[in-house]
Amino acid sequence: MKAEKGRKGTDVHHIVEKESAYQDGFTTPQIEGPDNLVRIPRYKYHDINGWYQRRNPDFDGKSPRDYLRGRSWNERFEVGLDALFEQGVLKP
Repeated sequence: MKAEKGRKGTDVHHIVEKESAYQDGFTTPQIEGPDNLVRIPRYKYHDINGWYQRRNPDFDGKSPRDYLRGRSWNERFEVGLDALFEQGVLKP
């Protein structure tokens, strides 16, 4: 799923979170590349951001955002896809 041109009621979502990826030294082409961007409904965008902030037993009781600090691009990407599945943006 790639981010297409803008559609009303949608936002571009970074599968690997943008800010923390920059903080951990990942490159702009990785972060802003088409493989890391998807267009999703705005309300799901907010749900996913909330999910990243809440403590989660799957991440040693940390929030996914805290858990992923210092982790690899691949692990971040997998967690980002999991978030899209969990929030119903992607279907298994």
